[in-house]
Amino acid sequence: MNGVTSDERYAVAMATRAPDAQEYFLSELGVKWFLDFGDDLSNIPPGANKVPLVAMAVAPAEKLAPPSCPPSGIAAVNLLSPQAIREKVAQQSGSYWYLGGETNVPAQDALCATVYAEVFDYYVEEIKLADPTAKVMSASVLNWDIPCTFGTPGDCGVQPGASWVEEFIDAYVGKYGRQPPVDVWLIDAYPLDWRNSWNGQFFEFTSPAASVPSGMTNYQFVVDQIQGMREFLDNIPEQKDVPMWVVEVGSHSGWDGYTFPCSVSGTYLNDCQGTVLGELKPMGEYHWDWMEQYLIGLLDWLETNSAAMNIERWFFFTTYMDINAPSSQGFGGTILFDGPDAEADLTRLGTLYRDRARR
Repeated sequence: MNGVTSDERYAVAMATRAPDAQEYFLSELGVKWFLDFGDDLSNIPPGANKVPLVAMAVAPAEKLAPPSCPPSGIAAVNLLSPQAIREKVAQQSGSYWYLGGETNVPAQDALCATVYAEVFDYYVEEIKLADPTAKVMSASVLNWDIPCTFGTPGDCGVQPGASWVEEFIDAYVGKYGRQPPVDVWLIDAYPLDWRNSWNGQFFEFTSPAASVPSGMTNYQFVVDQIQGMREFLDNIPEQKDVPMWVVEVGSHSGWDGYTFPCSVSGTYLNDCQGTVLGELKPMGEYHWDWMEQYLIGLLDWLETNSAAMNIERWFFFTTYMDINAPSSQGFGGTILFDGPDAEADLTRLGTLYRDRARR
């Protein structure tokens, strides 16, 4: 595990950047590592380690999706200047720099792997020059061979993480003549399986308690994605000993299902257009027992296999979101606290996560 202690494997992806709330959440959970999807390292809670995320900000006119190459190449990416990098690196030496979140996802840091190879090389050179003790990590990809699915596996308009990573490595080797010097490979792993069934006006999920682990409560879906990346890396001599982090892991729903204000005569992608996604609403009841079983199964697997598979850390998503509210991403899933601010109480999932992190 490259020196990572047991209690440092547990980390959290936060939904807040308020320093007082961050310090409170870390203390309540008993974890030290976190990310908040920003790169400001100026006000980190005492004793904590923040993972700075550098966004792959592409000029809006050239951000084409699914991740395709901007016509002007790397010039379309709003790179941090060398001076800005030096200033940020100086705020927390020895940081692990996270270069791009879900670069295979159109709604996130979508950037084609060939241009990303140049961006990655720029940041490696500048960050290591500013701080030789810093670590430079890959972009995260959403899942591996099946990023998400509606009617059939992989039909949700997202490039599989597997092909994006392979293209990145090939592009980097082709341009620079060597394997990309990645210090840690990153993946976001969610069971984004919306296939379970149409039922009138909503998707209906099935509880693992019914011995049919499917939909958003199938932790094996997540395991398969993590294993897929590890197996790929293990087949590359220069990458087989490089550790992995799961920088987002959780589930998008503990509800019975979601309603969709659209026709049910065909597939989801054909019938629900554009702004309809902003109206996804949770349906039925929220099942804490489903989510607890999902979390227990996933953490059991991670704890059992992390050393052998060189998985150093996992960041649970998220501290808090309003799981009752309509969401463009249909998020009504795993939350650790019952509110967004300091003094919020742990949920059942938060208590479970805290107890596992501390034992």
